[in-house]
Amino acid sequence: MLVGRQPEQQVIDRLVAAARLGTSGVLTLVGEAGVGKTALLDHTVAKHPDLRVLRATGLETESAIPFAMLLQLLRPALTALDGIPPVQAEALSSALALPRRPTAGATDSRDRFAIGAAVLSLICRYAEDGPVAVVVDDLHLADSPSADALVFAGRRLAADPVVALFGVRSPEGDRVVAGLPDLRLGGLDLDSARALLARARGSADPEDHVRLLHRATEGNPLALLELGAADRDVVESVETDMPLRVSPAIVAAFGRRLEGVDAETRAVLLIAAVCGEDLRLVADACAALGSDPASLAQRRTPGSSR
Repeated sequence: MLVGRQPEQQVIDRLVAAARLGTSGVLTLVGEAGVGKTALLDHTVAKHPDLRVLRATGLETESAIPFAMLLQLLRPALTALDGIPPVQAEALSSALALPRRPTAGATDSRDRFAIGAAVLSLICRYAEDGPVAVVVDDLHLADSPSADALVFAGRRLAADPVVALFGVRSPEGDRVVAGLPDLRLGGLDLDSARALLARARGSADPEDHVRLLHRATEGNPLALLELGAADRDVVESVETDMPLRVSPAIVAAFGRRLEGVDAETRAVLLIAAVCGEDLRLVADACAALGSDPASLAQRRTPGSSR
């Protein structure tokens, strides 16, 4: 059961209702790690069992394999492949390494336009037999050819019973879904945080403890659950505003943000983490250590693709 997120659910429900009437809708759920994008996607699929679902998850281990995610997503719809234009079918079949007899005028599988158009045609053809939900989680981790083809198709969905929902981590995935409508997910409000902790623990936490956790995590559900289940040392860190000793799950969830950050920026981030919210202290510490706070404006090293 999803806790909170009523406004977000209403936005998605309206898109689903429009899709049932033949008007396509596309929405990217954007937010930091652990904010609940996957939970909202899961809830939507469970809430609307009448939708025919095409679903996939971007995997970092397959990000270098062209069209890996696209094959995962479109597999249930491949029965409709013969119902799309032959040139598009040939291009998509070649991209997905499907056995298929070449047709006259076959297009090179590297033709991005033909593959994107084929994805659009296949989804729309599949939707002729009933409303379809295209659901992709962690799109920012998918291989680039798959993400490009899917976003190309998403931008061109119009008058078909299709709702497309993409979960994307920010800021890593902002470029991937540029131009698509988005819904930015923030942390849970205090009431929802209280309910989430109570459900996880089987009983209500003391109100002052809930408020401390909510303040320290800014309502991030993953952080709430991880810190809420932590030992007393972590709770005392929250109470005293000392740096938190976080769990491996939180380290893994947020650590990817540092992958493309250079050494200078990492040094400034470390100084800021130690000094806290006192900007003057951060600036003084950077000056003393020979670090430039302006490096925080550079999120990724040049040439990074993600």
